[in-house]
Amino acid sequence: PNPLVHTTAAFALGLIRDPAAVPALLDRIRDGRDIGPETAAETVAALARIGGPAAADWIGRVLRGVASPGVKDTLVVLREAAGQAWRLRRLAPSATLVPLLDHEDLLVRGGAWYSLIQLRHVALATRVSAGLSSTEPGIRELAARALGPALADSARMSRGTAAGLVRSAVNDQTPAVRVNALRTLGALKHSPVLEDVLPPLGDSDPNVRVQSAMALGELGAKQAVPAPEQAL
Repeated sequence: PNPLVHTTAAFALGLIRDPAAVPALLDRIRDGRDIGPETAAETVAALARIGGPAAADWIGRVLRGVASPGVKDTLVVLREAAGQAWRLRRLAPSATLVPLLDHEDLLVRGGAWYSLIQLRHVALATRVSAGLSSTEPGIRELAARALGPALADSARMSRGTAAGLVRSAVNDQTPAVRVNALRTLGALKHSPVLEDVLPPLGDSDPNVRVQSAMALGELGAKQAVPAPEQAL
């Protein structure tokens, strides 16, 4: 058996999204024989793309640590389940993802952050500050983009409070974090943060400068936005 064929087949089934494929995919990963990490990950992704009660139940069990995938590298399965769970939408085991924000494995934590952001889960509203304090740039990058208007509204958090949690991230040492923080501040449209959004127009990173200009436009300070060639 060619592992590449198995991986490609799982990928194709996920794209087709035929619910009839779910039992076979579940049987395959539960069995685990001759399944490498790439095929295992693609099988989990396919189940998430197809969705449905059976796929959602199994992915939820993986996230809770009570499923029994037959593959040797169960961490690969958990990482993929955390990062793909958002695709299940209303069937997504959101509450099960929240504890994984503190998982010891960075990729599991990152996957949980990503899925919960996509699902706009209200639990993130109280986790943004801790996320922005993480030593891992990838986690800070995710935390900086998490608290947009939809999540703030769902958490019954004022735009000012939400902006206050994010504003310090415009000075983060990692450019991608600064970009996401500026994007979030622009989307929140809380004008008092203009004093934080304006200085990055002179940032050393061109992406940060462009995002600063865009955020200023969203905040109604178009007079402060330079010509496109200056922002670049």
